[in-house]
Amino acid sequence: MSTTPNRDCIKLDSGVKKGSQHYLRCFDAVRKLKQYWNKWLTAECWIDIINERYDMPANLKFNATNLNRAMGRDQKYKGIEVTKDLNIHGVYKSSFKEQVGERRTMITAYYITNPKLLPQKPGGNAKWYDRIVSSAPEPMTARQPTVIWIRNETFSRRPETS
Repeated sequence: MSTTPNRDCIKLDSGVKKGSQHYLRCFDAVRKLKQYWNKWLTAECWIDIINERYDMPANLKFNATNLNRAMGRDQKYKGIEVTKDLNIHGVYKSSFKEQVGERRTMITAYYITNPKLLPQKPGGNAKWYDRIVSSAPEPMTARQPTVIWIRNETFSRRPETS
């Protein structure tokens, strides 16, 4: 996937095809940005960051489920669920599943750091999903993220702009 800079966004080549490789390349590109390091950010937040960084046509956009599946199936990211051992990529993952009645909630967050460092435990002594929010730190655009707590089955989404 070659990219061409277009002001603050990156424009994708017309030959890019939707699929796991596309999802992982976009994630790999944004995870190198140190402003997002050393924070537990949900998969939805990473998608927001990708959408802000890439000038992507609608047919190439993807969601957190696509990203999570691609990461789970890629050999490069095997073992990132273990937050006690160093991994060569400095990428860590934590997930939470909860059944509330007939509705099942799953939240996945990723932590990016220097490959020589371990991540901070999600949430410290508390369960991380009680406090984690899906909001990008210092968004590139003027839009401000709406912060909503996860534990009460609500999710944070960026406000739509008209």
